[in-house]
Amino acid sequence: MISTSPTDPGGTAPIPLSERARRGSGCSDAEIASLLAVARQAAEAGAEPLRRMFGKLDGVREKGGAGNLVTEADLAAEAAVLDTLARATPEIPVLSEESGQIGRAHV
Repeated sequence: MISTSPTDPGGTAPIPLSERARRGSGCSDAEIASLLAVARQAAEAGAEPLRRMFGKLDGVREKGGAGNLVTEADLAAEAAVLDTLARATPEIPVLSEESGQIGRAHV
C-alpha cells in the first residue's frame, strides 16, 4: 500500500494512494486496477518503437517552431500508445503531444 501525506478529513491517518485516486475519480478499486493495467500496456507498446529506433535519427523535423523537433520514433511511439488506449478504453478521450485530442471530453 502506497501512502503519502494527505490524511482523511477527520483524522491523521494517511489515506492509501488507491483510495485517494478512487475518491477523486468515482472509480472502484477494480476499475482503477484495470485502467492501470491498460496504462502499463500502452507504455510497453510505446516503448517498442523507441527501442527499435534508438540511435537512428532518420525522420527528424521541426514542428511549430525552431527547436521544436519531432522524430519518426516519437510519432511511432505515440501511435502505438494511442492504438492501445483506443482499443482498450474507446470511451476515454486522450490529449496527446503530437496528435492533439482524440475523442470527445465530457465535461
